Amino acid sequence: MARRPRQLNPYRSWAEFMGRELFEWRTFRGLSQQGLADRVHCDRSLISHAESGKHLLSEELTAACDTALGTGGALSRLRPWAAGQCPLPPTTTSSLGDGASADPAAGEEGEDDMKRRTIIRAALGASAVLSPPVLELLAGQQARAESALATAAGRDAVIGQWEETAWRYGCGYGGRAPIALLHDALLDVEDVNRLLGQQLDTGERRRVLRISAQLSGIVALVLGDMGHPRDAHRWYANASAAAQASGDTAVHAWVTAREAMVPLNWGQPAAALRLADRARTLAGDAISPAHALAAAAQARAHAALGHAAEARKAIADAERARESLRDTDASGTWYGYPLQQHLVHASRTYTGIGDTGPATHMQTEALRLISPTSVMSPALIHFDEALCTATKGDHDSACTQAVHIITALPPAYRTGLIARRGQELTGTLPRGARQLPAARELREALAATPSTQLPA
Repeated sequence: MARRPRQLNPYRSWAEFMGRELFEWRTFRGLSQQGLADRVHCDRSLISHAESGKHLLSEELTAACDTALGTGGALSRLRPWAAGQCPLPPTTTSSLGDGASADPAAGEEGEDDMKRRTIIRAALGASAVLSPPVLELLAGQQARAESALATAAGRDAVIGQWEETAWRYGCGYGGRAPIALLHDALLDVEDVNRLLGQQLDTGERRRVLRISAQLSGIVALVLGDMGHPRDAHRWYANASAAAQASGDTAVHAWVTAREAMVPLNWGQPAAALRLADRARTLAGDAISPAHALAAAAQARAHAALGHAAEARKAIADAERARESLRDTDASGTWYGYPLQQHLVHASRTYTGIGDTGPATHMQTEALRLISPTSVMSPALIHFDEALCTATKGDHDSACTQAVHIITALPPAYRTGLIARRGQELTGTLPRGARQLPAARELREALAATPSTQLPA
């Protein structure tokens, strides 16, 4: 009787996870197994066995596949795990041997949490982009978090520690690559939502839900920055559900205002305006960071829609709200609305309505306030400077500046929102300027960045 083919399961072993990664990169580049084998000068059977998890490619052949497929070294960074040079903790290694079940559902209830955390940590750390196998892991995380929101739990001492953790995430990237922060946040969301499976009194449960809302919002924020708006919206939905269940309208307003930035950054100002209006309603009359952020999102959306008067009014509202904030609410975190953040939104607003004078002033002031460890924020502000330069008619200088911004960034940052800003600049160029050498160089720099997920 014929033996049923073994189902490839990225959670089963590192070799299978690496094989799936190789398969996804190969099919993404449109190559057959023979086509890849020809490029790396090996037999097709080696590629086939590697993709099935039955054989581990040599270091040299793995590096050759990285080069041929343009992975940025993702396969080579996964190989030490697949080779057992970075083993799983002792409590999990027994489940990865030859005797492990090929059925992903087998022993699902008792699946070791440390195993899942370790696989996610290594997979996310292996590449600056989110490849399909990694996105599958992320989708599983999102589904588990969504499911856990219907339950309750936690202990007071643990909850206090998680509240501090959620606050630290709000301090931003701090010089870390987005993918690095994302993988830690995903693991922590899983742990927090596990608390919601235990018994808690009403007050404690609301605290845990509030933490879940904040961490899910951080995951969504980073996904948006990385160029995955659809996944960002799904995580914002989780965050909104948790915030609503917690009864904390301030956090719910913050989540909604943050979500407005996703369609705003990805060319859908009307959708952004709807979310910003909803955030203003949730925030109510109380002055809060969410109130100020929602007003800033309204301003940018109106500017993108060509509503100059409404844009000026909304950005003035944001400024008045910011001036009335408590010091803690005006702090430089993702949960607050600091002066630097307001200057960036004001710059985008004035650039959008063609008022480059105030926009340039805002950019200069924002750069002066930025932390020396920040990488993403100064790059985005410099893109705003380039857009202002283009608006003034100096398209050659604008493109040259954009190329410098992209090439000066570490590879881990040349995705998502950064790539989108470059595309935005190229979209403003008149037909004659598109043939400038600097414009061609900019298109080449953008073509070399990993593709991003456009909104539906």
